Amino acid sequence: MYGHFMRRPAIRTLSILAVLLLSAYIGLYLLAKSQRFQRWLTAQLAQRTGYTIEVGGLSLQLPLRFVASGVQVFKSAEPILQAPQIVITLSPWDFISKTIHRIQLNQPILYFDARQLLDSSTQGSLGVAIRHLTIYEGALILKTGDARSIDFRSVSLSANDLNLGQTIGLTFRAELPWLKSQAEISVRSQAGEAEAEIRIHHTLGNRVLALPGSNNPSRGHFRANVKLRKNKPQGWVVVAAGDLNQFMIGPDTTTGEFDIKTEIDPAFQEAAFAGRLAVTEFTRRMGSIGLTKATQPATATFGGHYSISDQLLHLHAVHLQSAWGTAEATAAVGFAPRVNLAKGRATLRQIPIEALQQFFPEPLRALAVKGIVESELEFAGPWPTVEIKGIARSHDAQIASEKLSLARLSFSAPFVWTNGSVLAREVQIQANSLSVNRRDRATFAADEIRINAVLEKKPADALNASGKMRILRGRFAAGDGSKVGEKIDLNAHFDTRVAAEKQVTSLAGNLRIDQGELLWGRFFGDLRARRPAADFDLDYAAADDTLRLRRLSVSLAGIGSVDITGNVERVTESPLLRLDLKTDDLQPAGAFDYFIRDTLKRSYPILDRLRIAGRMNFSVRLDGSAEQWTGQGNMHIRAGEVRDHSDKWQIGPFDLVLPFRVQLPVPPSRGEALPAIPTGTLAITSARVGSESIPPLRTTVAAWNNALEFRQTIPISIYGGTIEIGNLRWQDFINHAETVAFSLSAKNLQLQKLTEDLGWYRFAGTLSGSIPNVESTGSVLRTQGEMQMEVFGGKVRIAPVEVKNPFSGLFSVRLNARFEDIHLELASETFEFGRISGIVEGSVNDLIVTSGQPAQFIADLQTVAKTGASQWISVEALNKITVLSSGNEAGALYGGLATFFDNFRYSKLGFKATLKNDNLMLRGIESRDGKEYLVVGTLLPPTVNIISHTQQIGFGELLRRLERITESGSPQIK
Repeated sequence: MYGHFMRRPAIRTLSILAVLLLSAYIGLYLLAKSQRFQRWLTAQLAQRTGYTIEVGGLSLQLPLRFVASGVQVFKSAEPILQAPQIVITLSPWDFISKTIHRIQLNQPILYFDARQLLDSSTQGSLGVAIRHLTIYEGALILKTGDARSIDFRSVSLSANDLNLGQTIGLTFRAELPWLKSQAEISVRSQAGEAEAEIRIHHTLGNRVLALPGSNNPSRGHFRANVKLRKNKPQGWVVVAAGDLNQFMIGPDTTTGEFDIKTEIDPAFQEAAFAGRLAVTEFTRRMGSIGLTKATQPATATFGGHYSISDQLLHLHAVHLQSAWGTAEATAAVGFAPRVNLAKGRATLRQIPIEALQQFFPEPLRALAVKGIVESELEFAGPWPTVEIKGIARSHDAQIASEKLSLARLSFSAPFVWTNGSVLAREVQIQANSLSVNRRDRATFAADEIRINAVLEKKPADALNASGKMRILRGRFAAGDGSKVGEKIDLNAHFDTRVAAEKQVTSLAGNLRIDQGELLWGRFFGDLRARRPAADFDLDYAAADDTLRLRRLSVSLAGIGSVDITGNVERVTESPLLRLDLKTDDLQPAGAFDYFIRDTLKRSYPILDRLRIAGRMNFSVRLDGSAEQWTGQGNMHIRAGEVRDHSDKWQIGPFDLVLPFRVQLPVPPSRGEALPAIPTGTLAITSARVGSESIPPLRTTVAAWNNALEFRQTIPISIYGGTIEIGNLRWQDFINHAETVAFSLSAKNLQLQKLTEDLGWYRFAGTLSGSIPNVESTGSVLRTQGEMQMEVFGGKVRIAPVEVKNPFSGLFSVRLNARFEDIHLELASETFEFGRISGIVEGSVNDLIVTSGQPAQFIADLQTVAKTGASQWISVEALNKITVLSSGNEAGALYGGLATFFDNFRYSKLGFKATLKNDNLMLRGIESRDGKEYLVVGTLLPPTVNIISHTQQIGFGELLRRLERITESGSPQIK
């Protein structure tokens, strides 16, 4: 019972307390909503703090949470705080300890006077401590005087044990969206001195990458320790030191350390500073272009002042030392409303070109570059879209690779850089030695190269360049080192576009060669008169190493132009050709003069006598490598003509339509059946030899796998007879144009017309014969079969014939000839040798004629007695034979005998002769008593014998004697 009795008062007491607490809470709730209480509360706070406080509304939430809305705090009519809502949370302990458990400000705007903030003597006292202070999404406006301020937006703050007017322990956080970071600032202050620690950590979304408050240096942070002390009456001194550890500024990270000393004037308007910065890793991008990672530390010393009211930083002297060179700079940097650079100037020296190589077009980044660059810069604009103007220069630089080298290179490049875009006008580049080497292939070198260009690069866009280039005293060489071209001066205009991401370089423009010389094998060409030029539009794709020719037009004055399209694959390794060539109006005359006549006329004088005319067009597809390719297409020659320069003969006009396929250097094996090979046509409208006209003719032609052949026999009606050329074929007219084979037959050619046109002695007769095979191999032309001439009443049979160097000026002919039934009377009259009657037969074997003169032969000619054939010799012929055989006139040998008769009888006439090395051994038809008789007289008078008194004679002397009797005509014998 006692226990029961005791429980009843306890329950009663608790009930009473609950009622009292509930009543007090209800009263407090009603009191909080009371306008009278709100006026009393704001008055009390104003009295204690010296601030004017206005509250729009006040309410109480469980358990002890006061929510004030529309709060405004003023001091001397200046705003201190504006907040849509302030939440104050109390605990029972707060009434005993004179503290406030938590104050939460939602989206407040706080106004601070910087001078009063740093001067603790001006602080008031609330008389209570705030255990927890929280600010969400607030704004901090720092007044610097003269109605100027610095704004901090999106501020989040967390402070503990806050007691204004005494020692302050303040920690708050702020979001820095432009750095994708969160700042944590801790401030500790007491009279005359303050210390702050600033930490900035990168965030990933809403998550902080490094834990705030940690003393361990982590990646992706900025940390600074700032100490401020009052330095009356000069103002304040701020000493700051800190470091960055892979802190991201822009797209890349920076690592380093710094220390700065700053002096702030008493009016808090100006701050003078000096400091040092050492960076071991720093941003590697400027705009859209990446920079090479720094391999050595960079140090900078700087000094200047900062206008707090204007938020303007003046850098008076900046000195930078790094692996990229040195820099001296001055600048002004504004921070409101965003970072902005103005009046920036810098001078850069000793910058290695290697450090700038990442700015080069993709194909040039692999080159080995040596040299130093200097530059003067001016920069201005908001960060990071700063505009940089300047000029870059270099002297005596070098570029080298396995295939390219440039020595004594200098350049000057004025440029403007804006937000990753580069524009460089009046770029001038000059090198005194250029060399392009390709192992075992053609090489190019030049003494000087000059380039004037404009370059432009925009973010996410290709590099564009345009300008002109000049190459002086250039020279080509073949893979074996032999010269191909030299003394070449070239001018070019170009527009190029380098798309680095697509690895495509586009190039368009034109070039011309003002002078130069080509020497390729036996070909020599002076380029000055032909003015070679080319218009081009092409792409190079580095990904597949392919050159794509949209257009390449190559022209030579007086010859024409060729248009080329297609692809060249594996350009830098073993080029593979896929090209289409086309020309609509090529002049064969100009091509013949330049490429053939001028080159080969000394070796083949006949070429210098030729004149070519007409127009040609062709189209061809080239496939294969540069060393071995195949070309297939069509050719058409219109109104073509070939003639002798003295107009002795002419072929044309003619038309040639010819499908063809050629290959260099070796033709493919012929596996196609002949009917499958396409054929063309050759139609000759007219032709002429001297005054003799040749009727029109038409034949089919095939040019396939380097072989050129006429499929039909070519009949030529001329000189009253017919010449037929059959089986005319070049096995490889590309590589061995001198190798040709054909058959030849002649029927009843009138020798009188032929000899007239050839300017020979006129003689009658016909020429007939058949040579089943004429073959030219290398430098020798050989015949099989026999050619027969019906001349002087008899026949001359010639076989075989061998001609060495047939088209040169030093050709030689070798043959055997057989004479049958030759009437001496007809022959002597024709050659104006006097009068000799009789029939002669014999042979000339192993006859070699060089440059029109006999060099060797074995001759055996003699008369034969035939019924009805008389044998007489005139005094004129007697005298000429005597002069040829002895060098004396007949009168000196035969005395007065020759004066009594006009003609003499003979029984035999002839000679045997051997010519070798200009020595002629002359023997007669008979030998008696050591004498050689050329003419043997008869028994009946009048008769005479002619004796060879000089059996061995130089052939040159014999020609002089022949010239003598030719000039003397018919001498009078005394």
